[in-house]
Amino acid sequence: MFDCRVTLRRFSLPMMLSLSLLCTAPTAAENTTDVLSGRLSLAVGLGRYSSPQVNGDNLPIYLLPRWSYYHDRFYVEDLDLGFNLIETRTFSWDITTKQSFDALMFHQGKLKDSLLAGLSAGNVVLALPWDASPEDVLHPVERHLSYLGGSTLFFRTGNWQFKTAYHTDISNVHDGSEWNNELRYLTQVSKVEIATTVGARWLDSRYSNYYFGLNEADTDGVLTNSPGAQWLPSLKLELSWSIAVDLRVIGSWRREWLANEFNKSYLFDTNTQDIWFIGVMKTW
Repeated sequence: MFDCRVTLRRFSLPMMLSLSLLCTAPTAAENTTDVLSGRLSLAVGLGRYSSPQVNGDNLPIYLLPRWSYYHDRFYVEDLDLGFNLIETRTFSWDITTKQSFDALMFHQGKLKDSLLAGLSAGNVVLALPWDASPEDVLHPVERHLSYLGGSTLFFRTGNWQFKTAYHTDISNVHDGSEWNNELRYLTQVSKVEIATTVGARWLDSRYSNYYFGLNEADTDGVLTNSPGAQWLPSLKLELSWSIAVDLRVIGSWRREWLANEFNKSYLFDTNTQDIWFIGVMKTW
């Protein structure tokens, strides 16, 4: 099965942004194929992370590395850990942890002119101090990376797989939770594997408000926005063409739709985020 999960610990921001969205976790059935095994892959190619921020910069992607290790029911995949509790032909249940990368969506720095112009034009009423301008009071603070723990269920039949995973913050960053659901269909034409995945992740109020809201620290208490719990749907297409036992051509494109309520935070100028990559992957 096509899998482009990659390591994120040692690489650049553009890569980390892409990998958190491009990659697909193997099923528990794949995790238990070997009692003890490890694997390293590296893809070289061209891709792009499209920033949804106001005047955000699109970031290039050139490398997609990954590593994994499996031992009996326990597995490590990059920054994620898992332990299989139940395994049947059509169902499995794993205890899992995962890295949340939503913080990487926010580039720190001075606010763009288009954001300030929109606020000044009356999109939102600011009760500014007499001697202040919007630029003086709008300075989004850093959003920190968080690490999540929970469990994942897999249901498989034929070429279909449904995954539902519930995780909550165990890193004391925002204390929020994420519920991620994905339906994936895999087909093969000759040596080409094609996968289509539709998904939707639910963010509870703490998670959503922390990453996508405006708090008092962002605006010196002048403006706040709490979008509350939201659904974020997504669509992903993947291609993998085997040209040798350990060499293949891969391609992936993923779009996630941000909630309309996030617009009230004035951080984004689009409700979609696209990520794509095309390259050649070598596996050891």
